[in-house]
Amino acid sequence: KTEFTVVLAAAGEKKVEVIKVVRREEERFDAVLVGGLPKLEELLASLAPGAPVPGDEVFKLYDSLGVPYDFAEDLASQRGLTIDRAGYDAAMNAQLATRYGYTCPRNS
Repeated sequence: KTEFTVVLAAAGEKKVEVIKVVRREEERFDAVLVGGLPKLEELLASLAPGAPVPGDEVFKLYDSLGVPYDFAEDLASQRGLTIDRAGYDAAMNAQLATRYGYTCPRNS
């Protein structure tokens, strides 16, 4: 049995709803891959070897196309690059402050 099968068996009468949620999440991730992956690839290809990936640019990909930080980090790592996490956090805080009047204490 796969982990998914075990979860569905445990869900019982919620099986149909669980399947719908999983399918929606798959569709969202597919949209990230179709829309965000090419842009992330473009950003990474534009950098000199060993240059830091601008965190604010990675945040823009997250904010506009849903590209998760860890996904970008994994792809950057495969190319021997690192993301400027401080720049990412600063961009996120700026967005939170502008949109909601809030900043994340972890990112301050």
